[in-house]
Order: sequence, then structure tokens, then C-alpha cells
Amino acid sequence: RTGDGGILRSVVLLSRRHRVYAAASTWDLPEVELFLYDSPSEALARIALGKTSLFVFDTRDYPRFKHVVRKFLSMKTDADLVIVGREELMADIVPADHQHAVRPLPSEADPEEIQQVVERLLRLRRVRERSGIVGRSRAVAEMLSLIAHAAPLDVNILILGESGTGKELVARAIHDNSSRHDGPFISLNCGAMSEGVLESELFGHVRGAFTGAVADHEGVFKRADGGTLFLDEVAEMPLGMQTRFLRALETGDFTPVGGRTIEHGDIRLVAATHRDLARDVAQGRFRQDLYYRLKVVVINAPPLRDRIDDIPVLAETFLNDQNEKHGLHI
Repeated sequence: RTGDGGILRSVVLLSRRHRVYAAASTWDLPEVELFLYDSPSEALARIALGKTSLFVFDTRDYPRFKHVVRKFLSMKTDADLVIVGREELMADIVPADHQHAVRPLPSEADPEEIQQVVERLLRLRRVRERSGIVGRSRAVAEMLSLIAHAAPLDVNILILGESGTGKELVARAIHDNSSRHDGPFISLNCGAMSEGVLESELFGHVRGAFTGAVADHEGVFKRADGGTLFLDEVAEMPLGMQTRFLRALETGDFTPVGGRTIEHGDIRLVAATHRDLARDVAQGRFRQDLYYRLKVVVINAPPLRDRIDDIPVLAETFLNDQNEKHGLHI
């Protein structure tokens, strides 16, 4: 663990080339432990201990390099693999469903190029650590890559996925890796709310605006000022509310229910739904202009059936979490 409670990432480098060793020892990788080995068994033993983020394997000088790669891929680890050399044999070594987690580099790759790949993968790892998203399947890798690229852009994002696929985890990852990470993250589920209640939750209300409004109430549009507003099940928003929400989204200006003063909220919107919004637009259930305003970037949260390879990694993660929580060693 690092001083701030974060996970200390480790990189394992397996090579018999002293030039690569010397270059790697000068890599400037903050908060990363670098382990250098020339023995495959020692490198794999270190990886088996857990907490390894990246395995860099210089396959030159290793006649049984295929065995090492296959052994690594069979381990219950969430680490990525960088293979230096033998890139033309990738299809023979690595199964198609694992190739997204492997970065091949040519034999002539210099240490600086290797370092750039390592740093890029560690940035993706930081996104993963902050999000709590676990997995090395192709679907998860593509989703994390989109999160890493879209989070700093400060544009609206639409997350699509079935119930239970972790859309709020994705939204939090976007917030945590954005320039607004020090601001608030406010979430609101638009489902099962009448239009009047939803308007009050979004924009707030003033005292006496309706029966039961005994005090001023600040809506999420104001509470999320300077941060991220996550609207779950946005497709359930009534059409009339969609019009008012679009106006507030375009300008940042809104008026609380029963109020007369225009207020302003500076938010980054992340919306999510399990519905097919394009079909809802075609059927007149959702405003087209709001749809296009939401879908600047679209991220799909895959269901578990599309990421079967992640089940052992997920199971291991849940087991480790419970062991740590209860002080066990199962």
C-alpha cells in the first residue's frame, strides 16, 4: 500500500539482456515497484503473490518462452503482459480471447519504447484501481480504455448497459479520473418518479411551492455544481421534464420549483440507461435533441455473459476482499 492508502503497483520484468535491465532500472515510475528477474520460475512466483499490474517478458534467450506465457495466462491474475520479440508468433502463443491483454513489441524495440507502453498500461491500471472495475476480458479492456480517454474531456457521456452491469461504477470512474475529481459526485435515479417529484429533485424547490414544502430544498443540479451529475435510468424521464432539463443542460441556468430567481449549476453530466434510446427516439418516447446532447461519448457496460473470462478473476477478488474483511486466509 502507498502512503495515501492506494495500491502500490508492481511491474515484473523477465529478461536476460543486461541492456534492458540497465534501462529498466532508470525508469521513472512513481509509486511502482519494479522487480527484475532472469529466471522464469522466480518471475512467475512473484506474480503469483498478487498485486502485480504488469509482466514485461523479453522472450529472447528463452527457448521455452511459450511455456512461460501459457503459465502466466493460466494464473488467476489481473495483470497485463508485454511481450518483447516473437510478435509474429502471437497467434500461436496467446488464445484469441486473451490477445487484447497482451502488448507485443518487436525485438528491436528500444527501452524508451518499452517504457512508453508500460506507462500507458499503468495509466489504464490507475483508472481500474480507482473504479473498482475488475477484469481483463476484451469487453472490459475496451470499456476502461474509453473511460481513460473520455474522462478528462469534460463532455457529456452516455452509459448503456443492462441492470447490474455496474453503470454507476463506470460513472464514478469517469468522475474520479476527470478534472472535476475534487468536486461532488451526485447521483439520481430517474425511474419511478412522477414529473413533479423529479423536477423538485433536479432543480430544488422553495418553501411553500406546494403542500409539504416546509423548507427550501436544493436539487441535484445545484448540489453537483463544480462536479459530476449522474442520472441513472435517464430514459424514464417524462417528455415534459425532458424539455426543461435540456434547457438547463444547455445553459446551466434553472429555476427551482416555485421560485423566481434563476440559479446556475456548472455540471458534467453522465447519464445511464438499460433501454435502447435510439429506438425510444424513433417511437417518440425520448427527445431527439436531448438524445444527441447526451451521447457525445457512448460507453457500453458489458454483461457478465460477454466477459466469461473474468469470472475466475472476479471470484478471486471477492475471496480476497472477504478474507481481508474477516481476517481469514481461505
